Amino acid sequence: MKLKNWNDIYEYWISKAVPNMTFMRFEYGKHLTSTPWFKKNGQSQFYYNDNPILDTGAHLAGHLKQKPQELIDAYKIFAFLRSRELFNLYGIIEEPFKKNKEDLSDWWGAGAKKIIPYHSSINDYYDNRILNSPDNVKMVIDVAAQAWKDIANEWALIIIPKYMDVDSEEYNEYYEYRKKM
Repeated sequence: MKLKNWNDIYEYWISKAVPNMTFMRFEYGKHLTSTPWFKKNGQSQFYYNDNPILDTGAHLAGHLKQKPQELIDAYKIFAFLRSRELFNLYGIIEEPFKKNKEDLSDWWGAGAKKIIPYHSSINDYYDNRILNSPDNVKMVIDVAAQAWKDIANEWALIIIPKYMDVDSEEYNEYYEYRKKM
């Protein structure tokens, strides 16, 4: 099966059954306001000192949360490509971003490398020269899907206050809690 366009890639991605991220409600007095990443097996919030990983959390828990699933999935593929410095699919992956009036260049800084959090298959070795080959698009999607399956199984995202709608009941609870401190 040759994956030559976005529709083929997306259909194949869907067949991989990559779960969505779990989102957690912010718990006042328990969660930090500075990082959204929550390690499921350790039952604790995890602070990444790398802004690109924090940005990825912000994108998924904030900006993308209410966007179409197709864009969220394209973002996950793009984040994987970017994290591995695989540039061969950018032209194809750009389609759902354009369709949703988003730009590929608006997500992370130019030098960002550590974009996705540590996960159990992160050390699986795939030579980027092999993955960057136009003949190996299916393999790239397989590896990206496995990475995001691992991330979804190992991590959750806390909707920290800066991702909340300021008019929401949730944000009002946070605001009232902060006033008492």
